[in-house]
Amino acid sequence: MLRLFRSVPGVALLLGVVTLMSGWLPAAEAANPEQVIGRWEKEQEFVGPDHIQELDITATYMSGEYIQALVQKEAEKHLWTEDEMESYKYELFQTLRLEETIPLRIQFKVRGSSLHLAPFKRQLALWIDNTKLKPIEVDGRFNFPIDDSQEGYVYFPRNNPETGESYLEGAKRAKLVLNKNIHSTTMGKTVDFLWDIHRDDPTKLFEGKAARQLETDRLLKRLEKLNKKKKELEQELKGIYDEIYQIEQRLDELQKGS
Repeated sequence: MLRLFRSVPGVALLLGVVTLMSGWLPAAEAANPEQVIGRWEKEQEFVGPDHIQELDITATYMSGEYIQALVQKEAEKHLWTEDEMESYKYELFQTLRLEETIPLRIQFKVRGSSLHLAPFKRQLALWIDNTKLKPIEVDGRFNFPIDDSQEGYVYFPRNNPETGESYLEGAKRAKLVLNKNIHSTTMGKTVDFLWDIHRDDPTKLFEGKAARQLETDRLLKRLEKLNKKKKELEQELKGIYDEIYQIEQRLDELQKGS
C-alpha cells in the first residue's frame, strides 16, 4: 500500500486531505470552546439619550453544544480529573433540570439608575418557532432592584403538559423577548435574542458518569414516591378489611339474635 502511495502522489495527497478534514472538524470544535460559547451567549448594549444610563443584557440559551463547551472550558481552566469534571457536570445538570425545562441564563449590568424588574416573570417570554412559552420559574433575585449587576437562571417548560411532547422536537428557532419598558434605555426598542436551535442535540448530554448518577437520583426519587403511595394504599386497604370484619361480626350478631 505504501508503495502505491509513493507511485501515485495524487492518491496519497487526496487521502491525506480527506483524513485531515475528517479529523480536523471535531478536533477544532473541541479545541475552541470559546467559539462555541460565543454562538450561544448573546449580548446587547443599550444607552440612554443622556449617555449616562447604560444597560447590558446577556442571554444564554443552555444548548447541549454550549454545555459541552462550558464543561470543556472549565475542565481545561482548572486542570480537572475526569471524576472532577463529571462532578461538575452532575451539579450543572441538577441546576439546569434539562429533562423538564428549557433553561436560559440572563445577566443584567446597569450603570446609572437602578433596574427594576419585579415581577420578573411578566417581563419575558420564550418563543419556540410559533409557540409562546411563559417562564415557570425565575431567579428570585431579579425581583429586587439591581444597582450593579445580577445574573441568574430562568426556566421555561420543555414539554407540552397536554400532550407530553417536547416543544423542541423539530424546532428551528428560539427567541427570548423582554419587555421594552424594563429600563429607560430600552424604551421604544426591541429587546430580543435569537438562536438557531435546529442543530442542537441535547441527547449527547445524557452520557457518562454524571448522566448515570442523575438517572440514579431520579429513579431513587421515583422509588421513594412509589413506596410512599404503597404505604398509603396499604393503610387504606387495612381500613377496608377492618370495616368488612366489623360488618361481618355485626351480621353474625344480628343473625344469632333473630
